[in-house]
Amino acid sequence: MLLADVYMYTSVRSVMIQQEKEALRDELSRIADSVSESIGVIEDISKRLYFDESIEHIAFTSYESYEEVLEDYRNYDTIANYLRYYYQEIASITIYTYNSTLSNNEYFVYADAEVKKDPGYTEALRREGGSYWSYDEDTITGKRSLKLSRVLYTAEMERMGVVVIDMQNKRTELPITEREEITLFVYNNTTVLHSNTEDADYEEILEL
Repeated sequence: MLLADVYMYTSVRSVMIQQEKEALRDELSRIADSVSESIGVIEDISKRLYFDESIEHIAFTSYESYEEVLEDYRNYDTIANYLRYYYQEIASITIYTYNSTLSNNEYFVYADAEVKKDPGYTEALRREGGSYWSYDEDTITGKRSLKLSRVLYTAEMERMGVVVIDMQNKRTELPITEREEITLFVYNNTTVLHSNTEDADYEEILEL
């Protein structure tokens, strides 16, 4: 009887542990799918901006007055529409151009010497149109987030700038911080982006 009880307890415990593991794995999988969905949306939008003729016009026009710049800004609503429609996925879209006659606004920024030193910017140039993902601090908000950088070209393959799209931080942060189980969101197997605990040994976990 004692052996039978031990066997039953061990068997039931093993089954319960396996069921709990599968439930946790499914939950984490849903979080991963949500992040992957956001990444897919951002990749798609960066491709749509690739041969945007309005961006090309703004990037290559030599403006003689602020009023001219403002007029073109007012007539270009594509980025604003993307941000309005994909507000859950995207925090900001910035296009860095080589047009020194532009006035910087929330969407268009002149790529000055300081911008050109940024590692994400230089890596995007090196990839010549390929997307580059990084985890960096926003210079305005001070918050760190996942972002995509990609060179934009004209239809004639002339470089017209670099687009940087920041992912909404809540897409990766909230699903982690709201969990009861100790959970870490790890980027590139080397950096803990978000965690719902300060007690875990991050170095050991990353090593594992």
